[in-house]
Amino acid sequence: MTRTLYRNFCCLIIVLALSSDGFAQGNSTTVPFKKTLIPSEKQVLKVRWDDLAKNGQLPKFAELDQAEAGAIKIVRSAENPQSIPIATIERPAIRQRAYMLRGAIKYEGVLGDGYLEMWNHFPEPKAVSAFTRTMGANGPMGWIQGDSPWREFHLPFMINDDSFPSPEKLEVNVFLPKAGTIWISDLELIEFPISSMNPTTPAESFASWATWSSILVTVFAGLGCALGVLGTTLWFKRARNKQDIELRRMQSLDIE
Repeated sequence: MTRTLYRNFCCLIIVLALSSDGFAQGNSTTVPFKKTLIPSEKQVLKVRWDDLAKNGQLPKFAELDQAEAGAIKIVRSAENPQSIPIATIERPAIRQRAYMLRGAIKYEGVLGDGYLEMWNHFPEPKAVSAFTRTMGANGPMGWIQGDSPWREFHLPFMINDDSFPSPEKLEVNVFLPKAGTIWISDLELIEFPISSMNPTTPAESFASWATWSSILVTVFAGLGCALGVLGTTLWFKRARNKQDIELRRMQSLDIE
């Protein structure tokens, strides 16, 4: 099951990477970033910091920054690592097998490698938890490090096992290893069917990659076996020649 989840997760990443035509510029009333549109996506809910601020429910260490279109701002000066909870979504109305939390992030002076993470908690009969983290080299799933203007982030998750129920809770955290200042936009939870992935590009590309990978593995495995057989043959031949030379030497000694 772990391999299946990993394989489908890779497919999702390929979809996101190849869906550049789905980018749409944010309008003047929102954080300025380009949002990736997933085929057949449907919004499940939106976490609005303005609404949470009115109810006194902003995350710990966070303040509302109206100068940044109502994003939350978190400032840390400590030198010790810390995971800061920013949102908890109870019983999200997710009906599809693929979903994603997305938004935008801006940061300054982040020391070390930080990241965003989403913990997915599943109820009985599975009762397991799994996470997605932005720990890529770049792009929407890239690390949080140094300085960056507003950029999009993705926290996707895919379930291929039909026996799995929908998650009962999503927990979103930001991890900062040391000091730094970050801004996070409103969060949007979307869902989409796995079948909505473009079959003419990502799926075929992934299938082609997987096929060629299998072929290359087979070729190199075959070459390895051939080299092994050749090496063994040469070793036996060398040993046999050495034995023949020694036998002839002994025979010559007998003659004398």
